[in-house]
Amino acid sequence: MLSLAAREADIVGVNPNLAAGAATPEVAKTALAKETADKIGWIKEAAGDRFDDIELQVRYFVAAVTDDRVGFAEMIAGPVGISAEDALASGLALVGTEDEIVETCLQRREEYGFTYIVVGEGEIDSFAPIVERLAGQ
Repeated sequence: MLSLAAREADIVGVNPNLAAGAATPEVAKTALAKETADKIGWIKEAAGDRFDDIELQVRYFVAAVTDDRVGFAEMIAGPVGISAEDALASGLALVGTEDEIVETCLQRREEYGFTYIVVGEGEIDSFAPIVERLAGQ
């Protein structure tokens, strides 16, 4: 699907593999950093010359503004069988203070090329200041 999207779409979503139809530990592991880098590689290969014209999107299923980034990551990582460090480095979670989240978004834009970030409806208000800070950067 990513290869088709890379050849045809203007926006390509790089998300966990949801073929299982449910949010399982195996699904969460498809959003880890190495798997995300692999997906970007497939997109680059399939897109060829048009890669620079594609906008890359990521949907964070766990997004939260919190002063306890590591504690929050530990809470979500345990049930899916990954470390808090892996959760924080993955496309699974976008958590931390506003400063940490801005830094993470900028780092992932640099590393992966993500310019289109989606969070759940429940996070819209808490992420508005982050969007404002990232606008135009």
